[in-house]
Amino acid sequence: MKLVYRMPGVGVPIDESLLTAPAIARIATAAEQSGWDAICFDEHPMPPNYWRLNGDGHDSVDPLVALAAASACTTTLRLFVYAAILPLRSPFLLAKAVATLDLLSEGRVELGLASGYLPEEFAACGVDFQTRGQLFDRYVELMRMAWSGEAVDYEDSAISAVDVCARPRPVQDPHPPLWIGGNSRKAMERVIRHGAGWMPSINPPGRSVSRRTAPLSSPRDLAAKVDRLRAEATRVGRRDPIRIALALNLDGTDTSAVARFVDDCAEYAASGVDWIVVNSRSENIDDAVSLLSLVPKYLRGVSA
Repeated sequence: MKLVYRMPGVGVPIDESLLTAPAIARIATAAEQSGWDAICFDEHPMPPNYWRLNGDGHDSVDPLVALAAASACTTTLRLFVYAAILPLRSPFLLAKAVATLDLLSEGRVELGLASGYLPEEFAACGVDFQTRGQLFDRYVELMRMAWSGEAVDYEDSAISAVDVCARPRPVQDPHPPLWIGGNSRKAMERVIRHGAGWMPSINPPGRSVSRRTAPLSSPRDLAAKVDRLRAEATRVGRRDPIRIALALNLDGTDTSAVARFVDDCAEYAASGVDWIVVNSRSENIDDAVSLLSLVPKYLRGVSA
């Protein structure tokens, strides 16, 4: 099982002391030295205050900029964008930023993509929320065209690309692995078509409307979805395996919570999860570094 550390500078209000360049460098270095496989940042550029303040939301930094800081002080740690809200972005500008980070890090980027679920955030960014699904599919194809390094010709109502070219290309060929987020059938179709991996999320039935994706609340739920995903991938002729990353919360200060976390990881691993994204609030850098050294020991013996 691969371990991804979600950088601790989230919450409301965001703890900026955990997001200085020295803080990111210390945490990223400790993660690499402790045997973590990746670190991640997520994205919410302009979320509404009701979401930020209701206990479900959080503040965030730009994931690509923050991961660039982490890349400068590490050599093997994967840099996971978990996840960019693709319809809010210009596809060509995002493709350029990702290619640049992949180049600077010598091919260590994992790119998570989500369609988004906060209408107010879309309105603030000037994007029609109702078209996010169509934009997602179109933008994935445009990013792939940009990453090819070949001439791009494309025209629609918003974009007029005539004999344009984006160089340098990413180090990873043909591009960094794409991870697709969401629990819906449509999201799973996108995984099969575009993704190296799937990012389902724990989503109790009571939250399925507000988060605008299907409920998922247990290892059994996930195992059923994984079975359907793999059966459909086989049906359409996909041969390469689909990786699965799931975020789980850990309170590293509570012994009983740690035991439950280890049990949860084992159950979800049996359901098909092979990457665990660890969410854990830290009060300071020392707490974060201490947790980084302990989690791989907690999970020794748990395998996907």
